[in-house]
Amino acid sequence: MDERQYLLEAINKDLALIKKIEDRLRCEDNPRRQLQLETDSEETWQKIRERKAHLSSLEQEELKKTVSYLQLSPLKLDPLPLPERPIRDEDSSLNSEPRLSEERPVVKPQDKKPGADYSKLRELLEAGKWKEADLETARVILEVTNRKKEGWLRAKDIENFPCSDLSVINNLWVTVSKGRFGFSVQREIWLNFGGKPGEFDANYFLEFGNRVGWRINDKWLNYNDLYFSLDAPRGHLPSLQLTGLKNDPGWLSLWKNNFKGFLLPIETCFLKDNKTL
Repeated sequence: MDERQYLLEAINKDLALIKKIEDRLRCEDNPRRQLQLETDSEETWQKIRERKAHLSSLEQEELKKTVSYLQLSPLKLDPLPLPERPIRDEDSSLNSEPRLSEERPVVKPQDKKPGADYSKLRELLEAGKWKEADLETARVILEVTNRKKEGWLRAKDIENFPCSDLSVINNLWVTVSKGRFGFSVQREIWLNFGGKPGEFDANYFLEFGNRVGWRINDKWLNYNDLYFSLDAPRGHLPSLQLTGLKNDPGWLSLWKNNFKGFLLPIETCFLKDNKTL
């Protein structure tokens, strides 16, 4: 087991312990015992923070390799936010044991050269032009899959999307947004509230939309109503609403299919054989 895998498993165990502590805390009437449980919880969270900081240093090394591969100037990768605290709504059907992705988001470059030029995407992200960067992400995805004319993806296009390009797109979004945006961030959110790796669930997709701000008051937002800002909810971008779909009457179904289709490639690219790419 490598160091990263060890840290991730330790964090998962700590998160499970916190959930048990908080469950006991809700039922505890003794003030002295409550204080002890709160202390235990905070000490466990501190362990998670320290392990996350160590993971971030490992990710910085991974990023240097990716940047070198792309021949781009290096970016500083700040520590990523802590995973969300466990869901406490006991009536929620989505309640589950907290979990963290088996591998961290930033991945190594592929041997295969990426199929598109990502310099414009990087420039837009660094300039904070989030909407333009989202549109550019859609454009390069369509370019890589040779679907620019059609403006939408078929299932087989998504299934065969190269890991090399997926890795570059993800690394740029995660790095520039300092861990707020990116496919792997969305994957982590999906797993943290009970979604299964690489598997789509319609009910969980509704909850995911609520979590990342794609749904407000039980209604899906149109593309132009999305929040193109660093203050948007974590995982809000990239939206995966592709360029040619904005005015299509079936845009919501296509959007859902894009999200559904990319779940498995993301899982395959990041976790195959428990190795980063």
